[in-house]
Amino acid sequence: MAADLLGTLAPTVQEDHALNLEGVRRLEARTFNGSITVRAGTSAPHLTVRRKGDVSIHLEAQGDSFWIEARKNTPLCPGCGASLPEGLTLVLHSSNGAIQSEGSLARLEAHTSNGAVSVKGSGSAELRLHTSNGRITVVEAEGAVWAKTSNGAIEIRQVAGAVEAHTSNGAVVLEGLTLPPGSHSKAATSNGAVRVVGRAWRPRATPPTAG
Repeated sequence: MAADLLGTLAPTVQEDHALNLEGVRRLEARTFNGSITVRAGTSAPHLTVRRKGDVSIHLEAQGDSFWIEARKNTPLCPGCGASLPEGLTLVLHSSNGAIQSEGSLARLEAHTSNGAVSVKGSGSAELRLHTSNGRITVVEAEGAVWAKTSNGAIEIRQVAGAVEAHTSNGAVVLEGLTLPPGSHSKAATSNGAVRVVGRAWRPRATPPTAG
């Protein structure tokens, strides 16, 4: 996991930590002001913190859950990025910054007050994505998607699950959707176009493991 804690005056300090996530099924990351980036299944669980100013990182494991939190002792801006195992349930919060997730998950909740939210290749995870001000983008997802922004476009492409998308100001683009039998999808905008385009998308089959 890599984290940028941004300030303007203090020197940058880098810290490196290995994360022991054995038995962990749910991970929650919170930052008071900055971006969060997650990549699942790309490398060993790892945390790199680059911070400026008097900012502390709190790590806590309890049962099958793990918490990462940036705490401010001075009003500087943190952000974080993570390399994590696949199949986790993630809860990501930022007060002011973008949230990005790439890789297969069990479930994802992402909330930011000001920033874009983007998700790619999330597997069968249920996605619940919210930003008060920013674009939401989802590409290559096999689970249900709920996306809401108060100000920004929503783009959902190559999804094999039910979709519910709401924006108060911006276009909604649904491309290459495959709806499960008996499901329905909904898209709404108060100011902008709604477009549904493209052929139904089928996720690529996982090749069998050699015995």
